[in-house]
Order: sequence, then structure tokens, then C-alpha cells
Amino acid sequence: MARQTLRLDADRRFGKSSFGLSCIAQGGRKDLDYTSWPPATVSLGGYGLVNLRFNHQLHRDWQLH
Repeated sequence: MARQTLRLDADRRFGKSSFGLSCIAQGGRKDLDYTSWPPATVSLGGYGLVNLRFNHQLHRDWQLH
């Protein structure tokens, strides 16, 4: 498990629609490489993700995601 994690979320509603954004950053971590025996310890680099969301209320019982 990464020791450094950052997550930011922002959401905004406009009438019947809403938009959202999530930014996630993970620091590097150690893992095991099982392509050889015994498994070797390897370092995995950090990474970041950006997720966008959209929702629209079409009708009282229907939503578009």
C-alpha cells in the first residue's frame, strides 16, 4: 500500500444537471515480482488519475449518468 495518497473531489449542480471531478494521486510502493522464484522485490512508481462525472435528471424516475 502506498504511504502517500491525495484525493480531491469537487461537485457542482446546475439545475437538473450536476458535474463532478476527482483527482487522485498515489505515491510509489514496493511489490513482489513473481516472474522468477523466489520473488524479487520491485519498486512501482506513483501515478495520478482524473475522473469526471456527469448526471442529468431526465424525469422524476429517470437519470442519465
